[in-house]
Amino acid sequence: MKSTLLLAAAVALAGSAAGAQVKVDDLPQALESLPSAAPAATASPASAPSAGTTPDQAPVPPRTISPSRSSSSRLAAPANSSSPMSPMSPASPSSPPLGGLGAGLGGSPFGGMCGGPEHQELDKISTLNAIEMAKAQERLRAVIAERDDASTRYSAQFEKNRLEMAPLENELHRLQMEAALREEKRRKDAEPLRAEQEALSLSAALEEERLHKELAPLRAELERLQMEMALNDEKLRKELASAHAERDRLQLEASLNEEKLHKELAAARAEQERRHVQNEVDREKFVAEEIKADGERLKMELAMRQLDFESRKLKMDEELSLHKTVALRADLDLRAKKEDWKKEANKEPEYPAQPFKDGVLTLSDRRLTIDGPIVFGMADYVTERIHYFNNKDETLPIFVVIDDSPGGSVMEGYRIVKAIQASKAPVHVVVKSFAASMAAVITTLAPHSYAYPNAVMIHHQMSSGAFGNMTEQAEQLELNKEWFRRLGVPVAEKMGTSLEGWVKEMYKHNSDGDWEEFADKAVKLKWVDHIVHEIRETGIVKSPEDKSDEKPKMKFGLAEETDSHGDRFVRLPRLRPFDAYWIYNPGNYYR
Repeated sequence: MKSTLLLAAAVALAGSAAGAQVKVDDLPQALESLPSAAPAATASPASAPSAGTTPDQAPVPPRTISPSRSSSSRLAAPANSSSPMSPMSPASPSSPPLGGLGAGLGGSPFGGMCGGPEHQELDKISTLNAIEMAKAQERLRAVIAERDDASTRYSAQFEKNRLEMAPLENELHRLQMEAALREEKRRKDAEPLRAEQEALSLSAALEEERLHKELAPLRAELERLQMEMALNDEKLRKELASAHAERDRLQLEASLNEEKLHKELAAARAEQERRHVQNEVDREKFVAEEIKADGERLKMELAMRQLDFESRKLKMDEELSLHKTVALRADLDLRAKKEDWKKEANKEPEYPAQPFKDGVLTLSDRRLTIDGPIVFGMADYVTERIHYFNNKDETLPIFVVIDDSPGGSVMEGYRIVKAIQASKAPVHVVVKSFAASMAAVITTLAPHSYAYPNAVMIHHQMSSGAFGNMTEQAEQLELNKEWFRRLGVPVAEKMGTSLEGWVKEMYKHNSDGDWEEFADKAVKLKWVDHIVHEIRETGIVKSPEDKSDEKPKMKFGLAEETDSHGDRFVRLPRLRPFDAYWIYNPGNYYR
Protein backbone atom coordinates (compact mmCIF):
# COMPACT_ATOMS: atom_id res chain seq x y z
CA MET A 1 0.00 0.00 0.00
CA LYS A 2 2.90 2.34 0.76
CA SER A 3 4.42 1.61 -2.62
CA THR A 4 1.17 2.61 -4.29
CA LEU A 5 1.05 5.90 -2.42
CA LEU A 6 4.67 6.72 -3.28
CA LEU A 7 4.04 6.00 -6.96
CA ALA A 8 0.97 8.25 -6.92
CA ALA A 9 3.06 11.03 -5.37
CA ALA A 10 5.69 10.61 -8.07
CA VAL A 11 3.04 10.80 -10.81
CA ALA A 12 1.53 13.97 -9.21
CA LEU A 13 4.94 15.64 -9.08
CA ALA A 14 5.62 14.69 -12.67
CA GLY A 15 2.29 16.17 -13.78
CA SER A 16 3.10 19.44 -11.99
CA ALA A 17 6.55 19.66 -13.58
CA ALA A 18 5.02 19.32 -17.05
CA GLY A 19 3.73 22.96 -16.89
CA ALA A 20 6.53 24.66 -14.86
CA GLN A 21 9.53 24.10 -12.59
CA VAL A 22 8.96 22.83 -9.01
CA LYS A 23 10.28 24.68 -5.97
CA VAL A 24 11.82 22.59 -3.23
CA ASP A 25 9.76 24.43 -0.60
CA ASP A 26 6.50 23.44 -2.39
CA LEU A 27 7.06 19.67 -2.23
CA PRO A 28 5.28 19.22 1.14
CA GLN A 29 2.16 20.95 -0.25
CA ALA A 30 2.26 18.61 -3.27
CA LEU A 31 2.43 15.56 -1.01
CA GLU A 32 -0.46 16.86 1.11
CA SER A 33 -2.63 17.14 -2.04
CA LEU A 34 -2.17 13.43 -2.93
CA PRO A 35 -5.34 12.07 -1.21
CA SER A 36 -7.47 14.26 -3.51
CA ALA A 37 -5.28 13.39 -6.55
CA ALA A 38 -5.39 17.08 -7.61
CA PRO A 39 -2.01 18.25 -8.97
CA ALA A 40 -1.14 21.89 -8.23
CA ALA A 41 1.29 24.07 -10.15
CA THR A 42 3.63 25.66 -7.60
CA ALA A 43 6.22 27.34 -9.77
CA SER A 44 6.06 31.03 -10.65
CA PRO A 45 7.28 32.46 -14.02
CA ALA A 46 10.96 33.15 -13.96
CA SER A 47 10.67 36.28 -16.08
CA ALA A 48 8.47 38.28 -13.65
CA PRO A 49 10.23 39.89 -10.67
CA SER A 50 8.57 39.87 -7.28
CA ALA A 51 6.69 42.91 -5.98
CA GLY A 52 9.47 43.66 -3.51
CA THR A 53 12.27 43.63 -6.10
CA THR A 54 13.87 47.03 -6.75
CA PRO A 55 14.78 48.19 -10.30
CA ASP A 56 18.54 48.02 -9.57
CA GLN A 57 18.41 44.40 -8.27
CA ALA A 58 18.61 41.58 -10.78
CA PRO A 59 15.96 38.89 -10.31
CA VAL A 60 17.19 35.75 -8.55
CA PRO A 61 15.66 32.51 -9.89
CA PRO A 62 14.08 30.32 -7.20
CA ARG A 63 15.91 27.27 -5.97
CA THR A 64 14.44 24.26 -7.82
CA ILE A 65 14.94 20.51 -7.94
CA SER A 66 14.56 18.32 -10.96
CA PRO A 67 11.53 16.04 -11.05
CA SER A 68 13.59 12.89 -11.50
CA ARG A 69 15.59 13.52 -8.35
CA SER A 70 12.57 14.56 -6.37
CA SER A 71 10.53 11.56 -7.35
CA SER A 72 13.36 9.10 -6.82
CA SER A 73 14.11 10.48 -3.39
CA ARG A 74 10.44 10.21 -2.47
CA LEU A 75 10.32 6.60 -3.72
CA ALA A 76 13.53 5.68 -1.99
CA ALA A 77 12.24 6.79 1.40
CA PRO A 78 9.98 3.81 2.05
CA ALA A 79 12.58 1.39 0.76
CA ASN A 80 15.06 2.54 3.37
CA SER A 81 12.54 2.26 6.16
CA SER A 82 13.23 -0.41 8.72
CA SER A 83 9.63 -0.77 9.85
CA PRO A 84 8.74 -4.40 10.61
CA MET A 85 5.30 -3.80 9.13
CA SER A 86 6.67 -3.50 5.54
CA PRO A 87 6.21 -6.61 3.40
CA MET A 88 9.26 -5.65 1.39
CA SER A 89 12.87 -6.10 2.25
CA PRO A 90 15.05 -2.99 2.67
CA ALA A 91 16.79 -1.80 -0.47
CA SER A 92 20.50 -1.55 -0.68
CA PRO A 93 22.23 1.82 -0.93
CA SER A 94 23.03 1.04 -4.53
CA SER A 95 19.43 0.45 -5.50
CA PRO A 96 18.53 2.14 -8.74
CA PRO A 97 16.06 5.03 -8.73
CA LEU A 98 12.44 4.71 -9.59
CA GLY A 99 13.23 4.89 -13.27
CA GLY A 100 14.71 1.40 -13.08
CA LEU A 101 11.28 0.05 -12.36
CA GLY A 102 10.33 0.42 -16.01
CA ALA A 103 12.80 -2.35 -17.06
CA GLY A 104 10.33 -5.10 -16.31
CA LEU A 105 9.38 -7.33 -13.51
CA GLY A 106 12.64 -9.17 -13.57
CA GLY A 107 14.54 -6.05 -12.61
CA SER A 108 12.11 -5.01 -9.90
CA PRO A 109 12.80 -5.73 -6.27
CA PHE A 110 9.28 -7.07 -6.10
CA GLY A 111 9.71 -9.57 -8.98
CA GLY A 112 11.08 -12.32 -6.84
CA MET A 113 8.13 -12.34 -4.53
CA CYS A 114 5.08 -13.15 -6.61
CA GLY A 115 3.56 -12.37 -9.98
CA GLY A 116 0.26 -11.20 -8.63
CA PRO A 117 -1.88 -8.53 -10.20
CA GLU A 118 -0.58 -5.86 -7.78
CA HIS A 119 2.99 -6.40 -8.90
CA GLN A 120 2.02 -6.28 -12.53
CA GLU A 121 0.09 -3.07 -11.99
CA LEU A 122 3.08 -1.60 -10.14
CA ASP A 123 5.43 -2.42 -13.01
CA LYS A 124 3.04 -0.82 -15.45
CA ILE A 125 2.75 2.32 -13.38
CA SER A 126 6.54 2.46 -12.97
CA THR A 127 7.04 2.20 -16.73
CA LEU A 128 4.49 4.95 -17.43
CA ASN A 129 6.02 7.10 -14.70
CA ALA A 130 9.49 6.75 -16.22
CA ILE A 131 8.14 7.82 -19.63
CA GLU A 132 6.29 10.81 -18.15
CA MET A 133 9.33 11.75 -16.09
CA ALA A 134 11.52 11.84 -19.23
CA LYS A 135 8.99 14.07 -21.01
CA ALA A 136 8.72 16.31 -17.95
CA GLN A 137 12.50 16.66 -17.80
CA GLU A 138 12.60 17.77 -21.45
CA ARG A 139 9.88 20.35 -20.88
CA LEU A 140 11.55 21.51 -17.65
CA ARG A 141 14.84 22.04 -19.43
CA ALA A 142 13.08 24.14 -22.10
CA VAL A 143 11.32 26.22 -19.43
CA ILE A 144 14.60 26.73 -17.53
CA ALA A 145 16.38 27.81 -20.72
CA GLU A 146 13.56 30.24 -21.57
CA ARG A 147 13.61 31.60 -18.02
CA ASP A 148 17.40 32.15 -18.11
CA ASP A 149 17.10 33.94 -21.49
CA ALA A 150 14.28 36.15 -20.23
CA SER A 151 16.25 36.91 -17.05
CA THR A 152 19.28 37.94 -19.14
CA ARG A 153 17.15 40.20 -21.40
CA TYR A 154 15.46 41.76 -18.37
CA SER A 155 18.82 42.48 -16.68
CA ALA A 156 20.17 44.06 -19.87
CA GLN A 157 17.03 46.15 -20.42
CA PHE A 158 17.00 47.24 -16.78
CA GLU A 159 20.66 48.33 -16.96
CA LYS A 160 19.95 50.22 -20.21
CA ASN A 161 16.96 51.99 -18.64
CA ARG A 162 19.03 52.86 -15.59
CA LEU A 163 21.79 54.38 -17.75
CA GLU A 164 19.22 56.35 -19.77
CA MET A 165 17.53 57.66 -16.60
CA ALA A 166 20.80 58.85 -14.99
CA PRO A 167 21.19 62.05 -17.23
CA LEU A 168 17.51 62.84 -16.79
CA GLU A 169 17.82 62.57 -13.02
CA ASN A 170 20.92 64.82 -13.12
CA GLU A 171 19.05 67.38 -15.32
CA LEU A 172 16.07 67.26 -12.95
CA HIS A 173 18.37 67.93 -10.00
CA ARG A 174 20.02 70.84 -11.88
CA LEU A 175 16.62 72.37 -12.78
CA GLN A 176 15.48 72.08 -9.16
CA MET A 177 18.63 73.87 -7.98
CA GLU A 178 18.16 76.66 -10.60
CA ALA A 179 14.51 77.09 -9.60
CA ALA A 180 15.53 77.38 -5.95
CA LEU A 181 18.20 80.00 -6.84
CA ARG A 182 15.74 81.99 -8.97
CA GLU A 183 13.17 81.95 -6.16
CA GLU A 184 15.79 83.19 -3.67
CA LYS A 185 16.86 85.98 -6.09
CA ARG A 186 13.24 87.02 -6.69
CA ARG A 187 12.64 87.17 -2.94
CA LYS A 188 15.75 89.33 -2.40
CA ASP A 189 14.80 91.64 -5.34
CA ALA A 190 11.29 92.06 -3.94
CA GLU A 191 12.51 93.22 -0.49
CA PRO A 192 13.60 96.77 -1.67
CA LEU A 193 10.33 97.11 -3.60
CA ARG A 194 8.32 96.23 -0.50
CA ALA A 195 10.36 98.71 1.54
CA GLU A 196 9.82 101.39 -1.10
CA GLN A 197 6.09 100.63 -1.21
CA GLU A 198 5.87 101.00 2.58
CA ALA A 199 7.80 104.31 2.40
CA LEU A 200 5.48 105.62 -0.35
CA SER A 201 2.41 104.56 1.63
CA LEU A 202 3.73 106.38 4.72
CA SER A 203 4.52 109.49 2.63
CA ALA A 204 1.03 109.46 1.08
CA ALA A 205 -0.55 109.15 4.55
CA LEU A 206 1.51 112.07 5.87
CA GLU A 207 0.60 114.20 2.82
CA GLU A 208 -3.08 113.37 3.29
CA GLU A 209 -2.88 114.32 6.97
CA ARG A 210 -1.14 117.60 6.08
CA LEU A 211 -3.81 118.46 3.47
CA HIS A 212 -6.50 117.59 5.99
CA LYS A 213 -4.98 120.01 8.51
CA GLU A 214 -4.61 122.75 5.89
CA LEU A 215 -8.22 122.41 4.75
CA ALA A 216 -9.61 122.33 8.30
CA PRO A 217 -9.72 126.18 8.69
CA LEU A 218 -11.43 126.50 5.31
CA ARG A 219 -14.02 123.91 6.23
CA ALA A 220 -14.57 125.65 9.56
CA GLU A 221 -14.98 129.01 7.79
CA LEU A 222 -17.43 127.44 5.32
CA GLU A 223 -19.44 125.88 8.14
CA ARG A 224 -19.48 129.24 9.98
CA LEU A 225 -20.80 131.03 6.85
CA GLN A 226 -23.43 128.36 6.36
CA MET A 227 -24.51 128.75 9.99
CA GLU A 228 -24.71 132.53 9.59
CA MET A 229 -26.83 132.13 6.45
CA ALA A 230 -29.13 129.71 8.24
CA LEU A 231 -29.50 132.08 11.21
CA ASN A 232 -30.18 135.03 8.87
CA ASP A 233 -32.79 133.01 7.00
CA GLU A 234 -34.45 131.96 10.26
CA LYS A 235 -34.41 135.55 11.56
CA LEU A 236 -35.91 136.85 8.31
CA ARG A 237 -38.57 134.12 8.38
CA LYS A 238 -39.55 135.06 11.93
CA GLU A 239 -39.69 138.77 11.06
CA LEU A 240 -41.83 138.04 8.00
CA ALA A 241 -44.12 135.83 10.07
CA SER A 242 -44.53 138.63 12.61
CA ALA A 243 -45.24 141.16 9.83
CA HIS A 244 -47.81 138.83 8.25
CA ALA A 245 -49.48 138.33 11.63
CA GLU A 246 -49.63 142.11 12.18
CA ARG A 247 -51.09 142.59 8.72
CA ASP A 248 -53.74 139.92 9.33
CA ARG A 249 -54.57 141.52 12.71
CA LEU A 250 -54.96 144.94 11.10
CA GLN A 251 -57.16 143.54 8.35
CA LEU A 252 -59.34 141.78 10.91
CA GLU A 253 -59.55 144.94 13.03
CA ALA A 254 -60.54 147.01 9.95
CA SER A 255 -63.16 144.43 9.06
CA LEU A 256 -64.59 144.49 12.59
CA ASN A 257 -64.62 148.29 12.63
CA GLU A 258 -66.36 148.34 9.27
CA GLU A 259 -68.96 145.86 10.48
CA LYS A 260 -69.43 147.90 13.62
CA LEU A 261 -69.88 151.05 11.55
CA HIS A 262 -72.42 149.30 9.38
CA LYS A 263 -74.36 148.25 12.43
CA GLU A 264 -74.15 151.74 13.91
CA LEU A 265 -75.23 153.21 10.59
CA ALA A 266 -78.21 150.88 10.43
CA ALA A 267 -79.24 151.87 13.96
CA ALA A 268 -78.84 155.54 13.11
CA ARG A 269 -80.92 155.13 10.02
CA ALA A 270 -83.64 153.34 12.00
CA GLU A 271 -83.61 156.14 14.54
CA GLN A 272 -83.62 158.65 11.75
CA GLU A 273 -86.60 156.99 10.11
CA ARG A 274 -88.43 156.97 13.43
CA ARG A 275 -87.73 160.62 13.84
CA HIS A 276 -88.62 161.14 10.23
CA VAL A 277 -91.99 159.50 10.86
CA GLN A 278 -92.52 161.63 13.92
CA ASN A 279 -91.33 164.83 12.26
CA GLU A 280 -92.08 163.92 8.66
CA VAL A 281 -93.12 167.35 7.67
CA ASP A 282 -91.20 169.62 9.99
CA ARG A 283 -87.81 168.00 9.90
CA GLU A 284 -87.71 166.36 6.45
CA LYS A 285 -85.11 168.75 5.15
CA PHE A 286 -83.10 168.59 8.37
CA VAL A 287 -83.07 164.75 8.36
CA ALA A 288 -81.95 164.65 4.75
CA GLU A 289 -79.08 166.99 5.47
CA GLU A 290 -78.16 165.03 8.60
CA ILE A 291 -78.11 161.75 6.71
CA LYS A 292 -75.97 163.29 4.01
CA ALA A 293 -73.57 164.68 6.63
CA ASP A 294 -73.33 161.28 8.31
CA GLY A 295 -72.61 159.60 4.99
CA GLU A 296 -69.82 162.03 4.17
CA ARG A 297 -68.34 161.56 7.59
CA LEU A 298 -68.44 157.78 7.30
CA LYS A 299 -66.86 157.96 3.87
CA MET A 300 -64.13 160.14 5.24
CA GLU A 301 -63.49 157.78 8.15
CA LEU A 302 -63.42 154.79 5.80
CA ALA A 303 -61.07 156.66 3.51
CA MET A 304 -58.82 157.51 6.47
CA ARG A 305 -58.78 153.92 7.65
CA GLN A 306 -58.10 152.70 4.10
CA LEU A 307 -55.21 155.13 3.81
CA ASP A 308 -53.83 153.95 7.15
CA PHE A 309 -54.12 150.34 6.03
CA GLU A 310 -52.36 151.12 2.74
CA SER A 311 -49.64 152.96 4.66
CA ARG A 312 -49.05 149.98 6.94
CA LYS A 313 -49.06 147.62 3.97
CA LEU A 314 -46.51 149.73 2.15
CA LYS A 315 -44.33 149.80 5.24
CA MET A 316 -44.50 146.02 5.54
CA ASP A 317 -43.69 145.63 1.85
CA GLU A 318 -40.76 147.97 2.32
CA GLU A 319 -39.47 145.97 5.27
CA LEU A 320 -39.92 142.74 3.31
CA SER A 321 -38.03 144.22 0.38
CA LEU A 322 -35.31 145.36 2.75
CA HIS A 323 -34.96 141.84 4.17
CA LYS A 324 -34.82 140.41 0.66
CA THR A 325 -32.18 142.96 -0.26
CA VAL A 326 -30.11 142.01 2.79
CA ALA A 327 -30.41 138.32 1.91
CA LEU A 328 -29.44 139.00 -1.71
CA ARG A 329 -26.51 141.14 -0.62
CA ALA A 330 -25.35 138.40 1.74
CA ASP A 331 -25.67 135.85 -1.09
CA LEU A 332 -23.72 138.11 -3.45
CA ASP A 333 -21.02 138.63 -0.82
CA LEU A 334 -20.79 134.87 -0.31
CA ARG A 335 -20.51 134.29 -4.04
CA ALA A 336 -17.85 136.97 -4.33
CA LYS A 337 -15.90 135.32 -1.50
CA LYS A 338 -16.22 131.95 -3.23
CA GLU A 339 -14.96 133.46 -6.49
CA ASP A 340 -12.05 135.06 -4.66
CA TRP A 341 -11.34 131.73 -2.98
CA LYS A 342 -11.33 129.97 -6.35
CA LYS A 343 -8.88 132.54 -7.74
CA GLU A 344 -6.36 131.71 -5.05
CA ALA A 345 -4.26 128.58 -4.60
CA ASN A 346 -5.14 128.54 -0.88
CA LYS A 347 -1.72 127.14 -0.21
CA GLU A 348 1.21 128.75 1.54
CA PRO A 349 4.43 129.29 -0.46
CA GLU A 350 7.33 126.98 0.32
CA TYR A 351 10.45 128.43 1.98
CA PRO A 352 13.17 125.75 1.84
CA ALA A 353 16.56 126.75 3.26
CA GLN A 354 18.20 124.88 0.36
CA PRO A 355 15.96 125.68 -2.62
CA PHE A 356 18.02 123.78 -5.23
CA LYS A 357 17.86 120.00 -5.17
CA ASP A 358 18.19 117.37 -7.92
CA GLY A 359 17.93 119.93 -10.73
CA VAL A 360 14.75 121.52 -9.26
CA LEU A 361 14.73 125.11 -7.96
CA THR A 362 11.88 126.03 -5.60
CA LEU A 363 10.98 129.74 -5.58
CA SER A 364 8.90 131.43 -2.89
CA ASP A 365 7.13 134.80 -2.81
CA ARG A 366 10.44 136.37 -1.70
CA ARG A 367 11.24 137.13 -5.33
CA LEU A 368 11.65 140.07 -7.69
CA THR A 369 12.00 140.30 -11.44
CA ILE A 370 14.48 142.03 -13.77
CA ASP A 371 12.86 142.25 -17.19
CA GLY A 372 13.99 144.59 -19.96
CA PRO A 373 16.82 147.13 -19.88
CA ILE A 374 18.34 148.18 -16.56
CA VAL A 375 17.60 151.89 -16.37
CA PHE A 376 17.23 154.58 -13.72
CA GLY A 377 14.87 153.31 -11.00
CA MET A 378 15.70 149.61 -11.43
CA ALA A 379 18.30 149.67 -8.62
CA ASP A 380 15.81 151.21 -6.18
CA TYR A 381 13.23 148.59 -7.18
CA VAL A 382 15.66 145.69 -6.55
CA THR A 383 17.56 146.94 -3.49
CA GLU A 384 14.47 148.08 -1.59
CA ARG A 385 12.91 144.64 -1.93
CA ILE A 386 16.14 142.91 -0.89
CA HIS A 387 16.25 145.13 2.23
CA TYR A 388 12.56 144.44 2.92
CA PHE A 389 12.99 140.67 2.69
CA ASN A 390 16.07 140.86 4.96
CA ASN A 391 14.09 142.87 7.53
CA LYS A 392 11.40 140.16 7.53
CA ASP A 393 13.79 137.21 7.76
CA GLU A 394 17.57 137.06 7.37
CA THR A 395 17.73 133.29 6.83
CA LEU A 396 15.23 132.53 4.07
CA PRO A 397 16.52 132.83 0.48
CA ILE A 398 15.66 135.73 -1.85
CA PHE A 399 15.28 135.20 -5.61
CA VAL A 400 16.17 137.67 -8.39
CA VAL A 401 14.60 136.32 -11.59
CA ILE A 402 16.01 137.63 -14.91
CA ASP A 403 13.48 136.83 -17.61
CA ASP A 404 14.90 138.78 -20.54
CA SER A 405 17.40 141.61 -20.03
CA PRO A 406 19.92 143.05 -22.52
CA GLY A 407 21.78 144.87 -19.73
CA GLY A 408 21.82 148.61 -19.14
CA SER A 409 23.14 151.24 -16.75
CA VAL A 410 26.43 150.36 -15.02
CA MET A 411 25.56 152.49 -11.98
CA GLU A 412 22.20 150.79 -11.51
CA GLY A 413 23.74 147.36 -12.14
CA TYR A 414 26.59 147.99 -9.70
CA ARG A 415 24.09 148.92 -6.95
CA ILE A 416 22.20 145.68 -7.62
CA VAL A 417 25.45 143.64 -7.43
CA LYS A 418 26.42 145.24 -4.11
CA ALA A 419 22.93 144.74 -2.64
CA ILE A 420 23.05 141.05 -3.58
CA GLN A 421 26.54 140.59 -2.12
CA ALA A 422 25.76 142.51 1.09
CA SER A 423 22.45 140.72 1.80
CA LYS A 424 22.47 138.61 4.97
CA ALA A 425 19.75 136.42 3.50
CA PRO A 426 21.15 134.36 0.60
CA VAL A 427 20.23 135.84 -2.80
CA HIS A 428 19.75 133.44 -5.74
CA VAL A 429 19.83 134.85 -9.29
CA VAL A 430 17.87 132.87 -11.89
CA VAL A 431 18.13 133.36 -15.68
CA LYS A 432 15.12 132.00 -17.53
CA SER A 433 15.60 133.26 -21.10
CA PHE A 434 18.29 135.88 -21.80
CA ALA A 435 20.90 137.84 -19.85
CA ALA A 436 23.45 140.02 -21.61
CA SER A 437 25.96 142.71 -20.74
CA MET A 438 25.18 144.19 -17.28
CA ALA A 439 22.54 141.50 -16.63
CA ALA A 440 25.15 138.80 -17.39
CA VAL A 441 27.62 140.53 -15.01
CA ILE A 442 24.98 140.49 -12.23
CA THR A 443 24.43 136.76 -12.85
CA THR A 444 28.14 135.86 -12.90
CA LEU A 445 29.00 137.87 -9.75
CA ALA A 446 26.01 136.54 -7.77
CA PRO A 447 26.95 134.11 -4.95
CA HIS A 448 24.23 131.69 -6.15
CA SER A 449 23.18 131.64 -9.82
CA TYR A 450 21.06 129.31 -11.92
CA ALA A 451 19.83 129.12 -15.51
CA TYR A 452 17.77 126.93 -17.78
CA PRO A 453 20.07 124.90 -20.08
CA ASN A 454 18.80 126.75 -23.18
CA ALA A 455 18.98 130.24 -21.68
CA VAL A 456 21.44 132.50 -23.52
CA MET A 457 24.14 134.61 -21.84
CA ILE A 458 26.32 137.22 -23.58
CA HIS A 459 29.51 138.89 -22.32
CA HIS A 460 31.17 141.70 -24.31
CA GLN A 461 33.07 144.94 -23.89
CA MET A 462 31.27 148.14 -23.02
CA SER A 463 30.26 150.20 -26.09
CA SER A 464 28.83 153.71 -26.06
CA GLY A 465 28.88 156.98 -27.96
CA ALA A 466 30.67 160.12 -26.83
CA PHE A 467 29.71 163.76 -27.14
CA GLY A 468 31.57 167.01 -26.58
CA ASN A 469 35.04 168.15 -27.56
CA MET A 470 38.00 165.81 -27.93
CA THR A 471 39.08 166.27 -24.32
CA GLU A 472 35.58 165.53 -23.03
CA GLN A 473 35.33 162.47 -25.27
CA ALA A 474 38.75 161.25 -24.01
CA GLU A 475 37.65 161.74 -20.41
CA GLN A 476 34.41 159.85 -21.12
CA LEU A 477 36.40 157.02 -22.71
CA GLU A 478 38.65 156.77 -19.65
CA LEU A 479 35.57 156.70 -17.42
CA ASN A 480 34.09 153.84 -19.47
CA LYS A 481 37.39 151.94 -19.28
CA GLU A 482 37.42 152.36 -15.50
CA TRP A 483 33.84 151.09 -15.25
CA PHE A 484 34.76 148.08 -17.42
CA ARG A 485 37.81 147.40 -15.26
CA ARG A 486 35.88 147.65 -11.98
CA LEU A 487 33.08 145.33 -13.16
CA GLY A 488 35.04 143.12 -15.57
CA VAL A 489 37.99 142.18 -13.34
CA PRO A 490 35.78 140.27 -10.80
CA VAL A 491 34.13 138.42 -13.68
CA ALA A 492 37.52 137.50 -15.21
CA GLU A 493 38.86 136.38 -11.84
CA LYS A 494 35.87 134.10 -11.32
CA MET A 495 36.54 132.62 -14.78
CA GLY A 496 40.19 132.06 -13.77
CA THR A 497 41.74 134.53 -16.21
CA SER A 498 42.74 138.17 -16.50
CA LEU A 499 40.73 141.04 -17.94
CA GLU A 500 42.91 141.07 -21.07
CA GLY A 501 42.60 137.31 -21.43
CA TRP A 502 38.84 137.55 -21.09
CA VAL A 503 38.67 140.22 -23.84
CA LYS A 504 40.84 138.06 -26.13
CA GLU A 505 38.46 135.14 -25.60
CA MET A 506 35.52 137.38 -26.54
CA TYR A 507 37.00 138.17 -29.97
CA LYS A 508 38.27 134.63 -30.35
CA HIS A 509 34.70 133.32 -30.20
CA ASN A 510 33.11 136.13 -32.22
CA SER A 511 34.62 138.79 -34.47
CA ASP A 512 32.39 141.51 -33.02
CA GLY A 513 33.34 140.57 -29.45
CA ASP A 514 29.84 139.45 -28.47
CA TRP A 515 30.62 136.14 -26.74
CA GLU A 516 27.30 134.32 -26.46
CA GLU A 517 26.83 130.87 -24.94
CA PHE A 518 23.93 128.65 -23.95
CA ALA A 519 23.76 128.19 -20.20
CA ASP A 520 24.69 124.49 -20.26
CA LYS A 521 28.05 125.60 -21.74
CA ALA A 522 28.26 128.86 -19.77
CA VAL A 523 28.28 126.84 -16.53
CA LYS A 524 31.61 125.31 -17.63
CA LEU A 525 32.98 128.87 -18.08
CA LYS A 526 31.72 129.78 -14.56
CA TRP A 527 29.35 132.43 -15.95
CA VAL A 528 26.59 130.68 -14.01
CA ASP A 529 26.81 128.21 -11.13
CA HIS A 530 24.08 125.64 -11.77
CA ILE A 531 21.83 124.35 -14.54
CA VAL A 532 18.22 124.03 -13.45
CA HIS A 533 15.74 121.77 -15.26
CA GLU A 534 12.61 122.74 -13.33
CA ILE A 535 11.56 125.92 -11.51
CA ARG A 536 8.68 125.59 -9.07
CA GLU A 537 7.01 128.99 -8.50
CA THR A 538 5.30 128.33 -5.14
CA GLY A 539 4.91 132.08 -4.49
CA ILE A 540 2.28 132.49 -7.24
CA VAL A 541 -0.83 131.82 -5.12
CA LYS A 542 -3.35 134.07 -6.92
CA SER A 543 -4.80 133.53 -10.37
CA PRO A 544 -2.85 135.72 -12.86
CA GLU A 545 -4.87 138.31 -14.71
CA ASP A 546 -5.56 137.69 -18.40
CA LYS A 547 -3.66 140.39 -20.28
CA SER A 548 -3.42 138.59 -23.62
CA ASP A 549 -5.41 141.35 -25.36
CA GLU A 550 -3.33 144.16 -23.86
CA LYS A 551 -0.21 145.59 -25.40
CA PRO A 552 2.90 144.61 -23.40
CA LYS A 553 3.95 147.39 -21.05
CA MET A 554 7.53 148.24 -20.12
CA LYS A 555 8.55 149.35 -16.65
CA PHE A 556 10.15 152.61 -15.51
CA GLY A 557 8.50 154.82 -18.14
CA LEU A 558 9.89 152.97 -21.16
CA ALA A 559 7.69 152.57 -24.23
CA GLU A 560 8.10 151.22 -27.74
CA GLU A 561 7.96 153.80 -30.54
CA THR A 562 8.19 153.80 -34.34
CA ASP A 563 10.60 156.04 -36.24
CA SER A 564 10.13 157.68 -39.63
CA HIS A 565 11.43 154.57 -41.38
CA GLY A 566 8.85 152.36 -39.70
CA ASP A 567 11.41 150.76 -37.42
CA ARG A 568 10.39 150.14 -33.83
CA PHE A 569 12.69 151.29 -31.04
CA VAL A 570 12.80 152.09 -27.33
CA ARG A 571 14.07 155.43 -26.16
CA LEU A 572 16.36 155.01 -23.15
CA PRO A 573 16.31 157.68 -20.44
CA ARG A 574 19.15 160.19 -20.26
CA LEU A 575 22.16 158.99 -18.31
CA ARG A 576 23.16 160.66 -15.11
CA PRO A 577 26.69 162.09 -14.78
CA PHE A 578 29.50 159.48 -14.80
CA ASP A 579 27.06 156.73 -15.81
CA ALA A 580 27.23 154.59 -18.98
CA TYR A 581 25.14 151.94 -20.72
CA TRP A 582 26.54 148.38 -20.87
CA ILE A 583 23.84 146.91 -23.09
CA TYR A 584 23.53 144.40 -25.92
CA ASN A 585 22.02 146.40 -28.79
CA PRO A 586 22.90 144.92 -32.21
CA GLY A 587 19.89 146.32 -34.14
CA ASN A 588 19.94 149.76 -32.52
CA TYR A 589 16.61 148.90 -30.89
CA TYR A 590 17.56 150.87 -27.80
CA ARG A 591 18.38 154.51 -28.56
